[in-house]
Amino acid sequence: MMMMMMASLKTSWIQSILLLTLFQCCDTQGPPSPPSDLQCSKPCDETECSVDIHCVWDGRSLLEIPTNFTLYWKYAHSRVFNASCGSKSNGLILREHFKAHEQLNVWVQAESQYGFSQSQELIFNPKNILKPPPPKFSSSYLKTLEINWSPACKQLDLSPGPCEVRYRTENDVDWQKDDELDVTYTFTDAIPGAVYEFQLRCCCDAGPFSDWSPVHRIKSAESAPIGVVDVWRDCGISPTSTDCYLTWKRLPASLARGPVLTYEITLLYMNGSIEQMNASTANSSRHFASGEEMWFLRSPLKNVSSVSVTAFNSFGATAPAFLAMPLTGKEGNDEAVKPYMNEENLTVNLDLPSQLVDRENRFLVQYKEAEQPAGQGFDWRMVSRSKTVRFTGWFKKYTPYQVTLFQILNTGEVQHISSVVVYSVQKAPSAVPSFNVVSIEETEVTVQWEPVPLRNQNGQILYYLVGIDSEEVHNVSVSSQHNNKKSLSLKLQRLQPAQEYEVWVRAVNAAGRGPSVTARFTTQHSRNFDLLFAIVVGVLLVFFVFSAVLIWLCHGKHKLCRLAFRGPDPRRSHILKEIKHQIHDDTLAWMCIPIPESYLIISQLEIQETKLEDFDTDRCTHAGTGIGCLQINCLEDETEDAVRDRKDCRYNGKDYSKMVDSDEDRKSCCSSSEEELHTSDYEKRFMPTAADLLAL
Repeated sequence: MMMMMMASLKTSWIQSILLLTLFQCCDTQGPPSPPSDLQCSKPCDETECSVDIHCVWDGRSLLEIPTNFTLYWKYAHSRVFNASCGSKSNGLILREHFKAHEQLNVWVQAESQYGFSQSQELIFNPKNILKPPPPKFSSSYLKTLEINWSPACKQLDLSPGPCEVRYRTENDVDWQKDDELDVTYTFTDAIPGAVYEFQLRCCCDAGPFSDWSPVHRIKSAESAPIGVVDVWRDCGISPTSTDCYLTWKRLPASLARGPVLTYEITLLYMNGSIEQMNASTANSSRHFASGEEMWFLRSPLKNVSSVSVTAFNSFGATAPAFLAMPLTGKEGNDEAVKPYMNEENLTVNLDLPSQLVDRENRFLVQYKEAEQPAGQGFDWRMVSRSKTVRFTGWFKKYTPYQVTLFQILNTGEVQHISSVVVYSVQKAPSAVPSFNVVSIEETEVTVQWEPVPLRNQNGQILYYLVGIDSEEVHNVSVSSQHNNKKSLSLKLQRLQPAQEYEVWVRAVNAAGRGPSVTARFTTQHSRNFDLLFAIVVGVLLVFFVFSAVLIWLCHGKHKLCRLAFRGPDPRRSHILKEIKHQIHDDTLAWMCIPIPESYLIISQLEIQETKLEDFDTDRCTHAGTGIGCLQINCLEDETEDAVRDRKDCRYNGKDYSKMVDSDEDRKSCCSSSEEELHTSDYEKRFMPTAADLLAL
């Protein structure tokens, strides 16, 4: 039992140590930083000074954490006094809480939930901390840029002390400062025609300096401008485009040396003609547009070979800034530009090849927001040996900016070196506009798609993913050059013949994957199967065509071929016997072969006139031969023996037999006695009929 209790206490002790260690590790926030720059004074106006002591300190670094300040002071060897100031960075020591001529020690303590800290002690005599009001400017001179002022010490019955002055041009941010001054200041390095801003502060006796005076502006004397205008062209995101717009930056005050009145533009065309245009800074023009920093020509530079721009003020003009319009070539080095962009800044690091750096030429870095009109979302910097170029501004999210590096030769000619697209903030891209299957084979297929448009990429496209049925995925990498292509393609192999597939594609950038676009297709059948199918179809087609021809020959308009002739009894006719043998010997015995008419002529007959009523015209039928009405049918399926065995009752054993025209005649030949009474056997066999005579 005792051992169990000891083990429990040991475990609890270890847990406590771990919790304490974890708390100390997680609690990384320490006490606040000490307040700095403590100053105490008695502020004065032009007639009197305050009797209370005003103290201020710098507590801006402590604003992220709730912090309370307390002002402490004491005399030598006396108790400590304090005044709570809350979160403010200033405090007040009232007159009744200090002696006017006794030295004070003052400090400030800062306290937060993580601890406390205090500033350094400030030791002073209250009678020596009178703070005068800011001095006033009394006069200024333009030619020498001289300023005068008068401090307020005399009005306070105090001795004047030193003064400080600071200045800057109206376009600068940082101040330049001079000190140990009396009541006058002469600025010897002033830029002609520039507007300067000045501020002053002074002290009285050994007291603190006054606050800075209000800003005093003065413009230096003008003179003729110097330098050249910064001229460039806005060609959109295509550096080699011929559809460019002339643009230039306003001449800075350090070069203008006075207000610029007009810019003169000279255009030299390829045909040798020259055009001059003037852009007035006072009046607007439909040919030009201007912003805060730059100007641009509204019409594109079609067929322009070179441009020059000159700035004029009332005292003179700058040297012409020359720019050649067409590019002379492309170096092609995508690694030369390495940009980094956020919403506030664009930093471009240059990695220039040694063969370019050694030349006595300049370089130009520009950025252009995609799909913006001329003069918008556009800026450039001219550099010589610098490796880094910085642009400030507000850069949009998910918006492509193209950073381009050019080389400017001494002749004014321009060479394009590199172009890179960069984004301030990225998100997943949109879907590809179109996706199609363009070629289908047995085991492979070619797919084609349009790249995501630049405005919908939402980031730098790294590659495209192409997959089949969520199984096989292909990675199609892209570069900056691919973004300008109209279409991309990929051949998918090792597929199965005659099988249906679903293929998809999606774009990928650094922020993620875009939505997929799908298409379905079926691969072709195997070629061996197609060949066999073609052979079978061909054989069947030939068979059916051949059968159709045979059927047409035998079952057409004339099913039975009738053989019409004049001659002796068919049983005794050598011609008919030969024909019969031919019919039996032929493999296509069922086909009828017409007998030529020359075989049917036996003898020349004399035509005798006979009355038509002597003939029985009811039995005469024309067989289409025009040689009488005596006809013989083809001996269909009848053998020679069957003809011999047939009962011969038609001609009573005479030398010639009566010819029969049809099966009906064969059946009724024995009962046809009426016909025999009118005509003889010879006439029936060989004489023409009445119908023949009528035909003649």
